[in-house]
Amino acid sequence: SRRASPRSPRWPGWCARRWTSWCPTCPSITALRNSGMQERHWQQMLAETHIDFKPKADTTLTMVLAMPLKQHQEAIARICDIAAKEFSLEESLGQMQDEWRPVSFDLMPYGEGQSPDDKRPETFVLRGVQQLREKLDTHLLNTQAMSFSPFKEPHKEAIEKWLAKLQVISQTLEEWIKCQKRWMYLEPIFRSEDIQRQLAKESTKFEGVNRTWIKTMKQIKFTTPRVLEACNDKLLNTFKDGSNQLEQVEKGLEDYLETKRKAFPRFYFLSSQDLIDILSQTKDPTRVQEHLIKCFEAIKQVEFQEDREITAMVSKEDERVPFVEGMYPEGQVEFWLKDVERSMCVAIRASLL
Repeated sequence: SRRASPRSPRWPGWCARRWTSWCPTCPSITALRNSGMQERHWQQMLAETHIDFKPKADTTLTMVLAMPLKQHQEAIARICDIAAKEFSLEESLGQMQDEWRPVSFDLMPYGEGQSPDDKRPETFVLRGVQQLREKLDTHLLNTQAMSFSPFKEPHKEAIEKWLAKLQVISQTLEEWIKCQKRWMYLEPIFRSEDIQRQLAKESTKFEGVNRTWIKTMKQIKFTTPRVLEACNDKLLNTFKDGSNQLEQVEKGLEDYLETKRKAFPRFYFLSSQDLIDILSQTKDPTRVQEHLIKCFEAIKQVEFQEDREITAMVSKEDERVPFVEGMYPEGQVEFWLKDVERSMCVAIRASLL
C-alpha cells in the first residue's frame, strides 16, 4: 500500500500492515546474514529455490524483501543452518591452530651447576611437558570429534591434515621423553673413563646417540623452538632411533652389572646406581666406603692407610677389629672386595680364639 505520512491518522495502520507483511520473512533475512554463508551455499540456494542472490555492498533491505523468501523459508533455513555449523567447525579448527602457533618447547640447560673442570658440551633437556600434554590431549579429542561431524566435508582435508600433525607432535613428545630419560640416566655413567674402558662397545654406541642428542637440542633451542615447526617425521625418527640405541646400551650395562654381582654376590644388596657408582670410580678404592654398610651388615667402613693398605674394619658403633694381615685393593673391585671379606672372617676368628 501507499506509504502514509507519519503525521497522518493512517500512519499506525500502515505500519501495522507493513510489519505483518515483513514478519514472515524476518527469520529468512536473519538466516541470510549468517557469516558462514559461502559461495557454495549461495549456489545451493539458487539450485533449490531459484533465488539468485548474494549480498553486496549496495544490497538494500528493499531488494531483499522483494525476493520470494516466504515461499522458500524451509530450504533457506536448512542451507543457512548447514553453513553456520560448517563455519563453526572452521572457526574451531582455526582457533586450535592459532593457539599452537606461538607455542615453543621449553628447553633448559643440562648440568647446571657443574664444576668448572667438567668439560661436557653444552646441551639442553625438555621441561614443562605436562602443560603440552594437557593441551595436546584436549585438541586431539576435539579434532577427532570434528572428523566424525556430519558437517566436516568442506573442511575434511584440513581436519585430516591437522589431526595428522597433532598425532606427530604427540608421538614425537612421547619418544622424546622416553629417549631423554634414558639419555639422562646413562650420560653421567658413560662420562666415567672406567666405564668407557670396561664397556667399550656400549660406550661407542652411547657416544653416537649423545652427539645426535646435542646437535638436535641445539637445533630446536636456537633454530626451530616452535612446536609446529620442530615436530615432523624426521625428528620423531631421530628420537625413536636414539631411544632404541640407548635401550641396547642399558641392556649391555645391566648384563655387565650382573657379571659383577655373580663375581661378588654381596653386590646384590646394592642398587644398580650404587654399583655403578663403585664401578665408575675404580681408581679410587675409598669410594666403596659409603656402600660397605649395605654389603656387610654392621660394617661402617674399613681403614685405609696412606699407601691404601686396608688394615682393619670398623662397626657402626665404632668398634675396631684389626686385620691379621693387611691387604691392598688391587685389580677389579669385585675381586679385592672378596679379599676384604676373607680378611674380615680371619680377623673375627682370630679375635675369638
